[in-house]
Amino acid sequence: MSPLSYAFAGVLGLLVLSSAVSGSPEWARIEEKLRSDLLSNYDKNVRPSNTTVISFNGPFIRDVQLDDASNAIEMFCWLNFQWQDDRLIWDEAKYAGVDVLSVPVDMLWTPDIATYNSPSIDDVRAIDNQPMVVKSTGSVLWIPPAKLRASCGADIRLWPRDTHVCNITIGSWTQSGLMVDFDIQSQPEIKYWTGKETNMTGSTWEILEANSTKESKQYPCCPDIYIDVALSIKLRRYAPSSITTIIVPAVCLSLLTLIVFLLPPSAGEKVTIGGFCLVLDLIFLIYISATIGVTRSTTPILVKLACQQFVLAAISLMVSVQVLRLARGPRSSGLSSCIRRPLAALASCLFLGNYSAMVTNDRPSTKDDFKKYPDHPPQYSQLSSSSETTSTDDYVVLAAVVDRLLFLLFLALCLNNVIRFWSVL
Repeated sequence: MSPLSYAFAGVLGLLVLSSAVSGSPEWARIEEKLRSDLLSNYDKNVRPSNTTVISFNGPFIRDVQLDDASNAIEMFCWLNFQWQDDRLIWDEAKYAGVDVLSVPVDMLWTPDIATYNSPSIDDVRAIDNQPMVVKSTGSVLWIPPAKLRASCGADIRLWPRDTHVCNITIGSWTQSGLMVDFDIQSQPEIKYWTGKETNMTGSTWEILEANSTKESKQYPCCPDIYIDVALSIKLRRYAPSSITTIIVPAVCLSLLTLIVFLLPPSAGEKVTIGGFCLVLDLIFLIYISATIGVTRSTTPILVKLACQQFVLAAISLMVSVQVLRLARGPRSSGLSSCIRRPLAALASCLFLGNYSAMVTNDRPSTKDDFKKYPDHPPQYSQLSSSSETTSTDDYVVLAAVVDRLLFLLFLALCLNNVIRFWSVL
């Protein structure tokens, strides 16, 4: 090769090197030419092929919420669609090695994805128009953010330990299975769906299971078969604060009612504490109803527990008033001996030894006092006071026995409620 040829080659190399260093204008012109060549005769309303197969890989879930009142699930996720469009194939060597393009979504064909079981018309098309990634092989990758909202019947009977299985069905709105078909990729791990390493940290729901299935359906409007993708998600409520704000107060209020029957039968504080318990149960019932919300489908077991506790508190207050009246009311005569003896035995069985001694100590009657002291009979006032004290003691013991029996009955009811509602406690 002549020296002139070497010089010419050196100058050409310097020009190419300087062009590569400056970079941006030349690279921009190459990409502009590539876009012009690809999209000049491209019709975005025409499908890439007669039957376009769209590969679907499970969504990347960023957040999920289940509205108990409206019975709707709302999931914010990134969908993952991929298909082949041979009209977008190019030779990398002709375009300085450019093998990937980012193309706005309104410039290429996209499937008209819609949510079939959305509760309102505003939620049918809730997919954002983010750009697509096109490779030189004609492969199109579209990962649009989407807020999918679908109907899901919430069964909150076991609130706050309830679990729900919700389905979100997506598919092409106008193109049947002969035009657009879906290919479900292998089911990814649950951590791919939820991204537990960085996301779902502030959600009140925990995703237990998630999978996607392909379904073929025929609708009354159209004779063709339509293909859709059903996303099934199993959720469990994650509410650790409910243990301290709802469950513990519910158990404490159930046990607080028992204190009314542990006070002495003649103590006026029984009515005060009973009324206080009734007010607390009413406030708790209002609070728990506002916290859980009202649904037309089911009633939470915890709300039933609060209602039953409110009824028990009201009954205990009414019974306490009757017991107090029985212990304090004036009596002209005591109980007969056929009642006093079984009453004393029952008081002993109920661990009321002090009250049992009050009815077992036989006091002489008025007639016996006259026989015992014929010369110096006791005064009438003394006899009257002794008789009144005896009758009062008899009814105090009777009130104590009734109190203790009611205590055992209410204790059995509280334990029964704890066993029945253990699934939510």
